[in-house]
Amino acid sequence: MNYTVSTTSLKTISCLLICFWQAAGGSPAIIAAELSGAGRDRPIKDKWAVVIGLDKFADRSIPPLQFSSKDARDFGQFLIEKGNFAKDHVKVLVNEQATEKNVRDVVGDTWLPRQVQPDDLVLIFASSHGSPKELDVAKENFLVVYDSDPTKLFSTAIKLDDLSKTIKRRTGCDRVVLLLDACHSGAADTRGGNLFAPKAKNFDINSLAGEGQIIISSSDAEQISWESKRYQNSVFTHNLMDALQSAGQGTKVTQAYRHLKKNVEEEVKADRNASQTPVMKSLWKGAEMALCAVPAQPRLATQQEPDTARIDPAQASSPTIVKDMPLSTLIAHAERGEVKAQHELALRYESGKSNGKDIGKDAAKAAHWFAKAANQGYLDSQYDLGLMYLDGRGVEQNDREAFNWLKKASDQGDADSATNLGYLYEQGKGVEQNPQEAFKWYKKAAENGNAGAQSSLAYCYVNGTGVEQDFAEAFKWFQKAAQGKDVRGMTGVAWAFAHGKGTAQNNTEAFNWYKRAADQGDASAEAALGNLYEAGLGVDKNSESALFWYKKAAAQGDQNAAAQLKRLQGM
Repeated sequence: MNYTVSTTSLKTISCLLICFWQAAGGSPAIIAAELSGAGRDRPIKDKWAVVIGLDKFADRSIPPLQFSSKDARDFGQFLIEKGNFAKDHVKVLVNEQATEKNVRDVVGDTWLPRQVQPDDLVLIFASSHGSPKELDVAKENFLVVYDSDPTKLFSTAIKLDDLSKTIKRRTGCDRVVLLLDACHSGAADTRGGNLFAPKAKNFDINSLAGEGQIIISSSDAEQISWESKRYQNSVFTHNLMDALQSAGQGTKVTQAYRHLKKNVEEEVKADRNASQTPVMKSLWKGAEMALCAVPAQPRLATQQEPDTARIDPAQASSPTIVKDMPLSTLIAHAERGEVKAQHELALRYESGKSNGKDIGKDAAKAAHWFAKAANQGYLDSQYDLGLMYLDGRGVEQNDREAFNWLKKASDQGDADSATNLGYLYEQGKGVEQNPQEAFKWYKKAAENGNAGAQSSLAYCYVNGTGVEQDFAEAFKWFQKAAQGKDVRGMTGVAWAFAHGKGTAQNNTEAFNWYKRAADQGDASAEAALGNLYEAGLGVDKNSESALFWYKKAAAQGDQNAAAQLKRLQGM
């Protein structure tokens, strides 16, 4: 599924709350109300952010999401690069890091309360599943975190009403921005009336808004909030990052909202023929805030290094802490059966590096520890172990074992594994050749945004592999793959334009796309450029340029380019 505040001109806001929520539903609304005396005049001295993103969960009954962790990483980077948040003022927790205990610890114990002062601003961004109030006996909204139990949300999830209250109570800061991109529920698992069934509505923002708070929801409660078809983010989060700087660092909240609303509505209408209207509710009064402005009195964060020798198993499961462990400590945790430590240890043996020191590559030890974690159901290790069997690294090459481990990871929703699974079915490696199954897995991964799978799916449509030949569909998926920087997608788009397959024939566009792929070092694209320069198709005829590209392609072993080069040089 990527904020800041003005300085001396900024009026205090008692508390700012922004929620982005993706759910099922239909009609636009803008609700505005003001409470008298909500703010006092004072600048925001410094800004802090906790950024949370989850697209996979410990409980396998919770449907995986698509771009939530990427949305969180992108938004965290946006805050640092364009939002005037200091790098050490932004803490990012994704997937396994975002347990209930870790979130509460960062927000209410060891980080924010030890950093934030009363005149600061706190921003919380969370992208995950959420629970509408209709699904709770007490009509309360919850944010689902990595170790949440869908049947026990009160005790295992984060109650939304508690977040800003906890921050204000624990830090003394009364200016809090809560960004909740609880996305994708409109496309979530629909099995049997569960927590994520589409009958569940979006959050009722009236029930979430408190005095001094502002809420911007990604859609009206009756609408679906969509993933983008143009990039690997949610439509709302991507356009939010653009909107917050639409008028530069001084962009006000209402300016950003108007820009956001217009762009989200237009993109969803154009790409989905559907409606998605962000909704804003304001319950504070005072001069408008510019979220991307420079803070008045920035300061360094107080660094708190983890005591790796005393980390308990729950804390040791955090990849952030695991990555910082000395090798001896990491081995001890891995030998105790802690899955994240086992995976990190395997990665270190695979790379031959530990905390910047050379320990020597050991593929056999890497495979051993990947297997330990994979047998505990750890997706990343299942994928890595599958590739090791496929390549014969650290283990005896075994296509069947590769298939088994990649299938396990694919069944957990991993797009990279699904792409490889499609390849194995297509080639008949480790499993009986099955074009229909190859197409199915390529399509599943492609729809999850994997650019490599998108180009493979396009070739299925070109060649009629497991599906009826369809050049228009092929061109569509080539375009998606190319937008994802996949070189095969770029050459596919070029081929389609060159031959008029699935789109109008256009030599200029063919040249442009072959050039993009050639600039990435693709030999077939280099050879194609040689042909275009020699024939003067889509570009002025130029024998020297043709020779240049033929030589580059031939140097990479392209036989066609070598033959053309020999022909030209013999003339």
